Amino acid sequence: MGDTEVRNALNELREALEVLDAGESATATGAIHALAGAVDVLRTKVWAFLTTHQAGDLNRYLGEIRVRRATEACDEILADLYAETLAPNTPGLGEFRATLAQVAEISKTVS
Repeated sequence: MGDTEVRNALNELREALEVLDAGESATATGAIHALAGAVDVLRTKVWAFLTTHQAGDLNRYLGEIRVRRATEACDEILADLYAETLAPNTPGLGEFRATLAQVAEISKTVS
């Protein structure tokens, strides 16, 4: 992990903010998703950069961060489903279920 990766993540964040600042309603949803993704990538890269210096440890640490964030997101989605604030026919939920099933299956076999 080097300065270049952090700079690239910062550039992605800037680009997403510029699109969002343009304020075109046709691209607002996409811009918000791009911004959220850029923030997530930047946060992950910065934490990894600050907490480890070895490539092997870095990959392990990034994996731990992704698992923790995914678990938090799943907990929020589950709470929304129980509270019925997220409809079962929400766009993308079917793809989410399929991905979640794949993760559950492959995580049983990966050591």
